[in-house]
Amino acid sequence: MQWSYPAAWPSFHLLLVEGLDAYGYRQKAETVAARMLLTILRKYQQSGKLWEKYHAEDGWTEIPVERYPTAPMQGWTAATVAILGRRLGLDQPS
Repeated sequence: MQWSYPAAWPSFHLLLVEGLDAYGYRQKAETVAARMLLTILRKYQQSGKLWEKYHAEDGWTEIPVERYPTAPMQGWTAATVAILGRRLGLDQPS
C-alpha cells in the first residue's frame, strides 16, 4: 500500500515519463512531466521543502495509506525537478 495510489513518487514519475516517450506517447509524457513538476513546485512554495512523495489528487504530502510520514528534502525529488525542468525547457535563460 505504501507505493500505491494516491501516492505520487517523483522518481517513479521520471520512469513513467521516459517510458511514455519511448513508446511514442510524447504528448502524454509532457503532460505527466508538467503536472508532477507543478505539484512539486507548488508544495515547495508553500513549505520551502521538497518532499519524498505527494498526494496525486491534491498535491499535499499526507497520504492516507502511508506506513510512515512523508520525509522532506529527498534527493530524488531534487533530481526530478532538474530533469523534468530541463525536459520542459525551463532551464533556458529568459
